[in-house]
Amino acid sequence: MNVRALCIVGLLCAGGAYGADTTPLRTAPDAAYPNNVYFGDLHVHTSYSFDAYGFGTRRDPAGSYEDTKTRLDFAAVTDHAEYLGETELCTTPGAPGYDTQICQRLRDGDQSVFSQLSALCLRNPPLVDPAVCADATAEVWDRIKAAAQAANVPGQFTTFIAYEYSLELSDSKLHRNVIFSGSNVPRPIPRSEERDPEGLWASLKANCKPAFGCDVVVIPHTSNASRGTFFSVQGGTGNFVSPQEASRRGNYERLVEIYQNKGNSECYPGVNTTDEGCEFEKLPLVRVADHANSDHVSPQGFAREGLKLGIGYEELFGVNPFQFGFIGSTDNHNGQGGAVDEQGYIGNTGANDDTIIKRMGNEVAASYSPGGLAAVWATENTRKAIFDSLKRREVYATSGTRMLARFFGGWTLPADLCSRPQMIKLAYHNGVPMGSVLPPMAAQKPAFLISAQQDPASVGLKQLQIIKGWSINNEQFEQIYTIKESEVPNGAPSMCQVWRDPDFDPALHAFYYARVIEATTPRWSAYDCANAQVDCAVGAPPGLERCCDGTVPMTLEERAWTSPIWYVP
Repeated sequence: MNVRALCIVGLLCAGGAYGADTTPLRTAPDAAYPNNVYFGDLHVHTSYSFDAYGFGTRRDPAGSYEDTKTRLDFAAVTDHAEYLGETELCTTPGAPGYDTQICQRLRDGDQSVFSQLSALCLRNPPLVDPAVCADATAEVWDRIKAAAQAANVPGQFTTFIAYEYSLELSDSKLHRNVIFSGSNVPRPIPRSEERDPEGLWASLKANCKPAFGCDVVVIPHTSNASRGTFFSVQGGTGNFVSPQEASRRGNYERLVEIYQNKGNSECYPGVNTTDEGCEFEKLPLVRVADHANSDHVSPQGFAREGLKLGIGYEELFGVNPFQFGFIGSTDNHNGQGGAVDEQGYIGNTGANDDTIIKRMGNEVAASYSPGGLAAVWATENTRKAIFDSLKRREVYATSGTRMLARFFGGWTLPADLCSRPQMIKLAYHNGVPMGSVLPPMAAQKPAFLISAQQDPASVGLKQLQIIKGWSINNEQFEQIYTIKESEVPNGAPSMCQVWRDPDFDPALHAFYYARVIEATTPRWSAYDCANAQVDCAVGAPPGLERCCDGTVPMTLEERAWTSPIWYVP
């Protein structure tokens, strides 16, 4: 651990050790229940993505999996469906289009050319025969599939064939990762073919059929950069979307990436909330405001608002389009899945942020993080077991550390469940796990179990919280309950609490999810400033003013977000 960084942020030098000398104990339920937690990254880009290549990344999917398996239990390379063929032609000597100015600029790292790649094959007239581009795309997709197949070792390291559908409307990012269950998969669908999510879902329905061994989950991400458009229940006419469309979205989009290198998509400070936790790793206003020159932030870009709108829609129409669980991932564009350590952070986007000056000298780069992880409760480390857990939403997100978190809800959970030897077994017998809907009401108020254990490589746990949302006549509300707090500065090695909702109204739609918060640790920015030998008493050198001016956080409280549990009257 870098002692200078700890001193800069007032931790070690102020007294007290960084980490607790404890080893968490795991409660193992019966084999019929998921008793293993696996950590993974379902959002990684390699040199096959046009932007990663332009950033200077040269690691391909095979190399990415080889690197990532040293850190994680499972992963998916999610290269952009957009311009797969164009990038291949531009980087293959002698290929059609290789000598065009557009391709030369891409190879030179000129990122302004990204928006012009469509001229190769999609504009009229194209620079290259579109059939040639289609063949190149198919060849690249075959290599992506082959790399995932070769790296998949059941019981040791699980890979999924996947891609990113990167829809952008005006300045709004409406991106989604498409994760397949097995090896029988259709070709990737770029935004040039399907200009709205409905088209993507329709294509997947037509071409990925469980009867032929194909299943899929679609995972929205970076909703915080959608300019308030991601979680809307209104169509282009201003009317509510149809229940049929809402149902299709709910069937495919069963998860949301709530945290990645571009920050926290849970909520935003002061936007339909007074929750102080929304300050955590937020993007600057210029990236989340409704328009580039606006100071207004719409709540529909954030996952909690999506959950609230979902239960409001269900209250009216009987279906919930936003009944999603939570995962974290990195969106790493260096081909390094799971590279989430704050101390070893080297940036996420190649030449864009590969030096301290580039990271700390730019407002947006300084707001980015190493990214998060997806944590999955599953019976074993195989495609089937992990994919089944993703579909049933028995998953949670972390901001990068590997704390363990379990969340159950039920009507008859015993108040002393935390002290029971068979706690997890009883929780499954008497309730439902995260990602589920509570069964029909059997008592007056539901109870919830949160059990969490620290990452042995990090610090202890500071707080357990439950976030509740509910809807009354299609008006939504929220409340944050802190149900347990550590009494020691460096946190507790484990925490467990059974909480019964004191404000439960059986007539109202509601959701609940847990947030587990660690004690304070140094952020990557503190390590960068320490490594640059910045002394704020003397003054920061040019480009590193953010080390001393208070505009960039130097500490953070890592956290986990469990998937919600819903109550439907």
